[in-house]
Amino acid sequence: MDMRFISPGILRLVTGTPELAVRLDRTSCDESGDGMVLLCGRTLFLVERKLGAFDYQAKSVELKRLRLISSDQKSAVIEHDGGRWTWRWSMLDGEGAAKLLAAMAPAAERASGAATAADDGGLSWATLFVAGLMYAADAGGELPESQEQMVRQLAPPEALRSGVAFYTAHELGGFAALVREKCSAEQKLSLLANQLEVMMVDGLFRRKERTFGLEFANQIGIDGATFRALEQYIILKNQYNALFPADQTIEL
Repeated sequence: MDMRFISPGILRLVTGTPELAVRLDRTSCDESGDGMVLLCGRTLFLVERKLGAFDYQAKSVELKRLRLISSDQKSAVIEHDGGRWTWRWSMLDGEGAAKLLAAMAPAAERASGAATAADDGGLSWATLFVAGLMYAADAGGELPESQEQMVRQLAPPEALRSGVAFYTAHELGGFAALVREKCSAEQKLSLLANQLEVMMVDGLFRRKERTFGLEFANQIGIDGATFRALEQYIILKNQYNALFPADQTIEL
C-alpha cells in the first residue's frame, strides 16, 4: 500500500521507517478487527486493532525468526516462535505482499527464485498472458473489484499464481520486450484485446489506461490503426445502451 496512507498512530508504534506495508483482511486479525504488516529494516511489525477498540497494538519479530510455510496470490501462512499466523490481503496489496514474503526467504532461496523468474525459457504463454492482464489492471493507478474479478475470469487457473509473480518481479518494459520477441502475432492481438477488456470492465476507460494500451501496443509491434480498431470493437461490445436501447423495438 501507499506509505502516505499509513496513519500517524500506526507509525508511532514501529521503530524505523517502513519500507513495505500490507493491509490485512479482517479475517486475518484477532477478534475480527483490522491490521497491517510493516517491514522496517530486518524487523517485521504486526499492528492490529481489535473490533470496537480505538488503539492499535503492535508486535515485532525479526525476519530471521519467521518461516514461510505456504502462500498463494492472496494469503500466506507464517511460522514464528509463538505459533503461526495466517494472513490474507486483497489483490491491490499483492505486489507489496509478494515483496514482503520474498524478504522473509533466506538469501540463497531468494536468489534462486529470481534466477528462475528471469529465465524466460521456462515461461508458458499462459503465465505471460496473466502477467499482461495484471499490467493492464494496474494501468489506471487503482484496482477496482470488477477488474480483479475480470482478471480471475480470464486467467487460466493453473497460471494465475505464476503470472502474478512474474508481474510483481518484472518491469513493464522487460515484459513487453519478451512478448514482442517470443509471442506470435495472434497471441499479441489476443493479449491486447483482453487487456482492453480488463481496463474497460468497470465502465470507465481512463486516459492513463488508454495511454498504457497505445504505448504497450507499440512496444510489442502492433500499429496504432490496429490498436484503435480493437479499442473501438471492445468499446462497442461493452456499450449496453447502444446494444439494448430502451425505446427501440424490431418489427417482425
